[in-house]
Amino acid sequence: MPTAECSVCLQDVQFPEGWLVLSVCGHGFCEACATWAGGTCHTCRARLGNLPLTRLYNVTLQEDAVVNDADRRNMDDLSERIASLAAIMGEWLPIAEDQRGSGRVVKVRGLQAEPSISAVTTVFDDPAASNKSIIVRRMEAALHEVEKQTRRYMSQTSKLRSRGDEMKEKIAYYKEDMWSHEQNMRVQCCRNRELQRKIDSYERRIMWEMYVAKVAGCLFLLGLAVAGCYFWFRARYLTVSYHNAY
Repeated sequence: MPTAECSVCLQDVQFPEGWLVLSVCGHGFCEACATWAGGTCHTCRARLGNLPLTRLYNVTLQEDAVVNDADRRNMDDLSERIASLAAIMGEWLPIAEDQRGSGRVVKVRGLQAEPSISAVTTVFDDPAASNKSIIVRRMEAALHEVEKQTRRYMSQTSKLRSRGDEMKEKIAYYKEDMWSHEQNMRVQCCRNRELQRKIDSYERRIMWEMYVAKVAGCLFLLGLAVAGCYFWFRARYLTVSYHNAY
């Protein structure tokens, strides 16, 4: 059974059964020292808050074991905790010889209610190779997140493009309606100008007819006056001639 040295009491503790990991900073201690932490880490003095301590369990995974998707999703988070703990301890986690190069199921369980969470990870002979594998998994997770964001942005872009097309159709419809309205206004203006021209023509004609009628009236009165004068002089002449004759 592998052992790990507690940095507080300097005692060798069976790993991972007697080992507790702090959820905030990733430092690990024996169960007694970790429980005595009093809300802060013994090494870095990080405040733990209300996060529970974590216990690690190692169980060898058989070759024909079936791993579900939930276990695979929990693997990345568990691998990060193991890598963080290994970086703090300055060495890779101690592993039994018969487990090197094989798969294993690591169960992480909180100390309070202790609900079990199973996750699958792979043990490597070379710590650097395992660290590279963790980095690759992190990069794959980041790439997956980028792909999700890209799909979301593409969906938003598609929606914006659809709205843009709708706006273009509305603008084209409004432009066509405005053009039709302008054409109707031009036709109406032409009709108004033609009507005004006819009205002006009728007004000039009426004025001319009134002028002609006035002149005709004046000439008629003048003719009556001339005729009256003629008949008066004629009657006067006849009267004088009659008196002279008798």
